[in-house]
Amino acid sequence: MGTFTTGPFNGPDASHAWVTSVLNARLSPIAQHLALAIHGHKAGPDGITIAGVQQLTGWTKTTVRGALRELQSRGIVTGHAVACSYCSDWIDGTDCHSDHVVAKNLGGRDDESNRVPVCKSCNSRKSAKPFLVWLMTIGGAL
Repeated sequence: MGTFTTGPFNGPDASHAWVTSVLNARLSPIAQHLALAIHGHKAGPDGITIAGVQQLTGWTKTTVRGALRELQSRGIVTGHAVACSYCSDWIDGTDCHSDHVVAKNLGGRDDESNRVPVCKSCNSRKSAKPFLVWLMTIGGAL
């Protein structure tokens, strides 16, 4: 649920400069493919989420996160931190998880209206519990 946008290239030749930087960066083939897919994707100004990248590519979360980390380390893709919806801690884009507020096995929908960005810790602790039940079990304090 963290968002990603392509690197800091501006001006009339920005797209060409960005593609050249990707091709010259000696990236793994999967990271190169992902960079070009993100760049070609017409996301809004906030970028694209890991879930969006998964839908775009069909890859697993692990594959997407690994490729995004490689791209971020080279400055080709920029990740934007988001706050955990449950504990408010700031989360780096690649460490951000998507939680179904109402678990799918409890009838929750698998769409953006039922998903929120959360940290790994909160996502693990909540599991498939209904949000209010989980909140009561932790005593309302995170």
